[in-house]
Formats: sequence, C-alpha cells, structure tokens
Amino acid sequence: MPFYNKILLMGNLTKDVELRYTPQGTAVSRFRIAVNRSYKDSQGEWKGDTLFINVVAWSFLAERCAETLSKGDNVFVEGRLDMRNYEYQGQKRTVFEVVANKVSYIPRRGDTKEIPEDIGESEEIIEEDIDASSENDVPF
Repeated sequence: MPFYNKILLMGNLTKDVELRYTPQGTAVSRFRIAVNRSYKDSQGEWKGDTLFINVVAWSFLAERCAETLSKGDNVFVEGRLDMRNYEYQGQKRTVFEVVANKVSYIPRRGDTKEIPEDIGESEEIIEEDIDASSENDVPF
C-alpha cells in the first residue's frame, strides 16, 4: 500500500522569516503561519480559533522566502508533515512541522508589494541535522 504525506496550508506569517545556514552551507529558513478556522458551536454561535504552524524551507526556497516574505504576509504552503526530536535543557522534545516544497505569496486586495506570487519550489528537499544545542539555534 502506498503512503501519502502532503500538506496544503494558507495563512499569515506571524513574524519575519528566520534564515540560517547549516555547517555544510545549506540554507534553512523557519517561519510560523497562523491559520484561522470559523465554526458554529452547539448553540449556533459563530466561533473562531487560530492554529499556529511551524514551517521549514531548505536551500534555494529558504533563501527566497527570507528575501521576499515578511510578517503579516498571506502565503500558501505546499509540503509534507515531519517530526523532529531534540533535547533542550536536558528534556527530550518532539516537534511537528511542515517541510515546504513550494511557497506562494497571496496578494490581498489593494496590496502594493511587488512580490512574484510563486516565490519558489524545492527541486529536491535537502535535510540535514541541525545542532539544536548551539547557542544560535533556539528550537521553535
């Protein structure tokens, strides 16, 4: 039986994209998007909640995201769900995050930003272990 792991998300960046490089020189960017959901509760009242999702982009896509995106931008992310384990202050932790294959900027009405809608796409996702214990790499 084949397995399928694909995530499609549209949301707003909660802060500017953070770009770093691995010791091997590969670019990796991290950003978080807020995805809103509206629903009716049992009394028929409209409610809303927000889910904050961590996204990781590698290589060329990582650099393009850092160059073009900023806090508040509306983006469409296509990727896959991934799980990462690390140790922080002596405690083991697990993080679920989306590894982006493609990121697109979604302009809003009246938006004057000159960003191409298709920011970039990974030809091949390159993943390397990032040393979570270095003082410059604070886990998200």
